[in-house]
Amino acid sequence: MAKRYRVGPCHAFFGDFLDDTGAFTDVTYLGQTRGNTIVRPEMVISRGKVDQKGAAPIAGAIHLGGYAPVIELPFVDEDKTKLSKIFPGSTVATSGTKKALKFATTPQQITNASIGSLMLVPVKATYSDGPFEDQDAYFFPGVIPTAVAEFIYGPIEDTDDGLNPHATTLVALHRELFADDSTAVPAGLEVFFMGSPTAAGLTTGFDWTTNAATRFAALIAS
Repeated sequence: MAKRYRVGPCHAFFGDFLDDTGAFTDVTYLGQTRGNTIVRPEMVISRGKVDQKGAAPIAGAIHLGGYAPVIELPFVDEDKTKLSKIFPGSTVATSGTKKALKFATTPQQITNASIGSLMLVPVKATYSDGPFEDQDAYFFPGVIPTAVAEFIYGPIEDTDDGLNPHATTLVALHRELFADDSTAVPAGLEVFFMGSPTAAGLTTGFDWTTNAATRFAALIAS
């Protein structure tokens, strides 16, 4: 069996990856990060015990309830368009080159069409299978941000690490239809997967390979 090791940071992309032309016009690069980007699979395991067999769970009474992944993303980029992706219900208002981020003030349902997908792609010098097909990438069909760390204004200190990372918590959702409300999420991929989308079977309506390096470079430069 081949060994595979992984170290280093990743790039985070958020939005609607459904795009037959491969342009990814509705995908946003969330920007640079500082600190660990963490994926917690959070598996749910039910274990059964009987008094007569002692403290250990019984092998025949183990049930998997599924996975409920949680992602922590410590971004530092405060561009308003990028911030709008992690604040549900927010919108970007513009006036020429000026921008403002407006927040929802009344309760509202977050529709399926408003829910984005998240892709984490490791930072590598080269991608032998293409950046979007990397075997160490993660893809979450639907995520919703639930917490964002504070935005701090404070004194300037003599340090080489003075940025203010905003540790954002995102919760993976069980999603059966993508944002167009018609393209089905393939069975077994409704929550998340790791590795190549093509190998996983996420191909209908997606283009992961055409001009992939160029598209990838354009996204991370934005």
